[in-house]
Amino acid sequence: MKLIKKIGVCIVLIGLLSACKSKEDDDTSYLALLLLAGGYNTCSFSPAGTPVSIASMSAIANGTPYPLSFTQIDKQYAAIQIPAAIAGNILSFQVSSGTLGVAVYKGGCPVTKGVNLAAAGVDFAFIAGAATITNSAQIQFNVAGSYTIIVNTADGGKGTFQLN
Repeated sequence: MKLIKKIGVCIVLIGLLSACKSKEDDDTSYLALLLLAGGYNTCSFSPAGTPVSIASMSAIANGTPYPLSFTQIDKQYAAIQIPAAIAGNILSFQVSSGTLGVAVYKGGCPVTKGVNLAAAGVDFAFIAGAATITNSAQIQFNVAGSYTIIVNTADGGKGTFQLN
């Protein structure tokens, strides 16, 4: 019964959203709605000037691995939000297939590509691996604060992340 209610609510919301489109090619609203309906949080990310909602996950420092969920734009993107990293926290990635790329940003969402990048060697450091991950990598945060990690894959990469 819950699933039927969710489907009904989604249909109503999509109908309302289509009436509110500012332009005929404004499909980012649909994407955000579908992500929310699927139970995902979203992060506004601008890879090329236009903000797009991408799947977002919060990292909790409990050592539990969580699967990455991606949103297709020009590549597949995901955001990992860390609202309160402590100096010494380690974010680990494990790749099960493909290749992942990561970029570390200071602060939370929204994120614009190349703006507010965290400084490698100052704010954080790769203690294993590098920004292009084919197997595993570990990022240690040197400065406490809020961070957003943008993860991308061009080859359908899959993997997990965990914060310790």
